[in-house]
Amino acid sequence: MIVGDEQKANAARASIKEARESQGISLRGMARALGMNPGSYHRIESGVGGLRVDLVFSIADILNVEPASLLGVYEEDFTRLYAAFRALPESRRLRLLEQAEDYLTLQALQDPPPEDPHK
Repeated sequence: MIVGDEQKANAARASIKEARESQGISLRGMARALGMNPGSYHRIESGVGGLRVDLVFSIADILNVEPASLLGVYEEDFTRLYAAFRALPESRRLRLLEQAEDYLTLQALQDPPPEDPHK
């Protein structure tokens, strides 16, 4: 998942769905553009499936929007980082995304889980 906070992930999914629908792109059309079946894409958009960083970038490309706008981030730094990322050869971008996913996984393992308020 791209973010550790479920509320942020759900907000990103809602932004993606809203942007897709505002451009008149059907769920099937988006799934086709991403090269996946509609059921898999629906699970991602509905929150059942994981929302990966590389997928957010692909969706942003299809919608012709900045990934930051889908994530609720509008900082200049993100725009500069995204431009630098897009300038890299595809093999380097893929490697960078893999490293970012590994980092986020390690970070999640190191951070203590939040306390259960029901206990």
